[in-house]
This record gives sequence, structure tokens and C-alpha cells, in this order.
Amino acid sequence: MNKILSAILILIVTQLMMSCEESKMDALDPPEPQVSIDSPRDGATVHELVPILVTILDADTISRVTYLIDDSLHFVDTESPYSYEWETTGYADSSEHTIRVMAYDNSDTVIGLQTITLIVDNSVSHPSQLEIFPISYQDGSFTITWSSSPDSDFASYELYESPVMDMNGSHLIYTSENRGDTIRIVPTVSESEKRFYQVRVKDTWGLYSESGVQVANSYSMFMRFYGGDGQDIGYDVELTSDGGYILAGSSRSNDAGGGDGWAIKTDSNGDVLWNQLFGTTDPDYFRSIKQTTDGGYVLTGFSDHYAWLVKIDSQGNEEWSTRLTNFWGSVGFSVIQTTDGGFIVAGCTDCSGHNSVDSDVLLVKTDSQGNEEWVKTFGGSSGQKGTSVQQTNDGGYIITGNYVFHAWLIKTDGDGNEAWNVTFENNLYSAGHSVEVTRDGGFAIAGYISFSDYEADVLLIKTTSDGTEEWDATFGDTPEWGYIPEIAYSLQQTSDDGFIMTGCYECNNTYGDLFLVKATPQGTEQWTRRYDISQNWHEEGYSVKQTADGGFIIVGERQDNLGDTNVLLLKTDPDGELLNLDG
Repeated sequence: MNKILSAILILIVTQLMMSCEESKMDALDPPEPQVSIDSPRDGATVHELVPILVTILDADTISRVTYLIDDSLHFVDTESPYSYEWETTGYADSSEHTIRVMAYDNSDTVIGLQTITLIVDNSVSHPSQLEIFPISYQDGSFTITWSSSPDSDFASYELYESPVMDMNGSHLIYTSENRGDTIRIVPTVSESEKRFYQVRVKDTWGLYSESGVQVANSYSMFMRFYGGDGQDIGYDVELTSDGGYILAGSSRSNDAGGGDGWAIKTDSNGDVLWNQLFGTTDPDYFRSIKQTTDGGYVLTGFSDHYAWLVKIDSQGNEEWSTRLTNFWGSVGFSVIQTTDGGFIVAGCTDCSGHNSVDSDVLLVKTDSQGNEEWVKTFGGSSGQKGTSVQQTNDGGYIITGNYVFHAWLIKTDGDGNEAWNVTFENNLYSAGHSVEVTRDGGFAIAGYISFSDYEADVLLIKTTSDGTEEWDATFGDTPEWGYIPEIAYSLQQTSDDGFIMTGCYECNNTYGDLFLVKATPQGTEQWTRRYDISQNWHEEGYSVKQTADGGFIIVGERQDNLGDTNVLLLKTDPDGELLNLDG
């Protein structure tokens, strides 16, 4: 029995000794710590400032924890609890990044790590986009306003200015950290300037959003209506030597006899200085006006069944009035003062404002008092009409119109004798409404070319000095232009050697919009502006001129919802923009 008890005691002591040794070994060699990234989760999409939270088991043996982003060391943490705030605003949206957390012991041995992948996308956290409102110009200053930021992490506003719409070459002109500071006045703005502005809003993380681009314009721009409860139309506009404008047309609002010829003088803002009616008890109207060398004006049109020429002084007082030719139903469509101080009128012999089959092109030369010096007609069959005349460099004349349903160009000498004529057929119907002597000595014609009874496009033709066609261009027949007729009534070569035209867009008897189209010197469409002023009613532009500031002045007609028409006068900037409308 004593041996058995002795063996049992030895076994117990041995087990106790082994247990103590194991305890000592455990104390000297603890289990490897476990590194756990608690937040964010693997594969998460993150933005702005991202807290990376780490838990480490048995952390007492840890000397430091490192945080690597895409294998680049970003932070070393030596104190528990372990965490790092990663700013993501400098990374591309939708980019993927590897986050690796490593734990080191006192002997600088890596004793734990974990790796996750995160996707950065700050697009959802950019500041709310602001709106920059239409910019006003007054007394040499632009007033710029924008909406305030609704975001709690708002940091600042930045206002940028550029000379171009795409904001190339923009520069910072103003910064504010005040949320309520949403207005800025830009001083020392001269007339006829155009600038572009954009607001950038930043948040506390450095993220930003940009507003749309807003134009600031100090060009003179306006819209004016003249007339009453009747049919009032403006057919021609000219720049006057005092910086204002002179308009010619007709008015039925104040006349029971079918209408009077109407002349309206305005200042540079379109405000009326004076207006005068001229005519008889029969229908009368003016189609063309020019300022004369004595500061007065000469007008042509139709009165008492004949072509009509009227001279007025600078205040609109009639100096003389004369009937042109003995052709009953004749009309004067275009007048200019000639280099000898007289006048030349182009029109038609028997059209009374319409394209009669018995009509010929009419060309009448008078002296400075309206006395006829000679009369010429040009024509054939099916009706002809001369709609525009200019004096040429050799002292002769160039006339455009139509010949047997085709655009026609006629060149005469100084006595009205035909030098040559050219028709532009293209196997389609066409007409010339306006002609220009171009700076290279050639000619340009604007009008229309027709494909059917319901479809026509604007036609622009450029010729050499002998009438040889250099090129032609059409504007229309596209979804942007529409498939209803477009017609150009007026043409002018612009200061950059291009061309400006106005007329009617999608024109019919009850509907149409006034348009302005700018073409390059080669006839390529540069831009087109369509002015839907009456909203589903009718506007037409009959005459356009480039103004001293590079903009454009247009006269025509506007129909209201009662069917009455008023004279319409528009002033645009050089890009055809029409802002700050009043009238």
C-alpha cells in the first residue's frame, strides 16, 4: 500500500510541476494578437473624411500600428484605442484603394495585419450647386447675385470672371466665407463690354461645385413696339448721324383710308423723338428710308396707286413729295442717295406690293429735288420685281429681285443701261430680296429658295464683280430650322466681312418668328437667333443693320393675340443676344 501511495504522490507532484512550467512558458510567449478593422467594412464606398477604426486583441504587447493606403504609409498610431481619419477628397471618384493595417511588437516584428478594399466616391458629397442669377448693368457696374449655400459644411464662395463663355482664362475676383454674402458689384465697366461669371462653392473638406456660367452685358439691348390698335409695320431701319435710328413703314391705327406712310425717329435707346404720318385717303406706305447728306431723309414706297418719293428734314417735316413714273400700280421698294446728290429708286412697274404677272423691274433716277432724270424697266414674262438697289464702285447700279420665279441680278451703268444680268435658277423657285456691294467689289444677294408651296430656305449668294457665282448657301431644312418656309428680307455685310440676315422663320399667314442669322465670309452659318416674342403668334424682320458697337438693329412687325400688328424694333449685342428686355 505504501508503494501505491508513493506512486500517486509522485504523479501528482509531476503534474503540478509541469503545469507551473507551462504557465511560465505561457507568460513568456503569449498568443499572437488579432488585428480587426471594425469600420468601414471591406468593399464599402466612402467619401470625405473616413474614420478607420481598429480593434487588437491582447494589445498590451503592441508598440505601434501603421496605416497604409495603396502601400503608402499614411499614419503611425502608438496609443490605444487605434484609429485613423483618412481624407478622401484628393482621390478620383469611383477609384478603388487598398487599406492595410499592421501591428508591431517591441522587437519591431509584425505580429498582426488586416487588408480591406474601399471605393472612393465624393460625387454624392460635393456641395449643393448654386444658381447665379441674370446679371444687371447700371451706371458702369455689373451687379452679380447668386443663391446661398444650404449645406452645413459650407466653407466659402469664389467668384470667377472670364472673357469667354467656356471660362477659359478665368480668374478669381472675389472670395467670401460668409454664407449670406451672395452679391458682388463689379465696378468700372465700360459700355459695349461682355464678360462671363461663375460661382464656385467649397465645403470644409475642400470639395467644390460650380454654378452655370452667366453672361454680363453692357451693350445697349432693347425691344420696342410702336403703333396702336391696327396694322402697323416697320419695313426699313437706318442708323442716323446722331447715334439714333430712323424707321420707315406704314400705319393703319390712325388712318381710315387704308394706311399712311410712317416715319419714326428714335434715340439710341429706341425712345421716340418724333414720328410723322404721310399720305392720302388711299392706302400709302413706305418701304425704304435713307439719311441724306443734309441731315434729312428720303423715303420711297407707294401712294395713290403710284411709286412715291418723299424728302423730309431732320425733324420729319416734309420738304417735297413726288409721284414716280406713269406706271399705274408701281411701287418703290428701295432708295439710296447717289454720289451726285440725287436719288435712285428700284421697284416694280405694276405690282402694287404683289408679284403681278404684268410687272417689270423699275429703276428711276431723280435729281436732288425728286425730278425724274430717267426711267428704266427690265423684264420679260411672269412678273418681275426689283427689291433692292445699290450704287456700284464704277458709278453704275446693281439691282436684285426676281425674274420668272428665279433670283435675279441686274448690273447697269450710271445711266441705267443694262451691262449684264444673271438669273440663279438651280431648277427651283427663288427670289432676291436684298443686295450688297461687298468689299471685294463683288455682290451678295439674300432671299429664299423654294422646294414646294410649303417649304423654303434662306438663300445667300456671293458673286464676283461680273455676276459670276462664287458660292451659294442655304439656311434651313434641318430639325433646328424647321421645315416650314424661312425667308430672308434683308442682308448686310458685317465688319468681319461676314453677313447678317433677318427675315421670317417658319413663316405662314398666321405664325412665324423673326430670326437673325450670322454667316461667315464663306457663307457658313455662324449662329442663328430666333425670337419668339409673341409666343405662337407672328413676327417678321424686314431690315437689319450692324450698329457702331458691333450689335444689330432690326425692324419688322409683331402681331398680338388680337391680330393687330405693331412696329417692332430690336437691338442686340454682337452675338445676336437680346437681354434685359423692356418695352
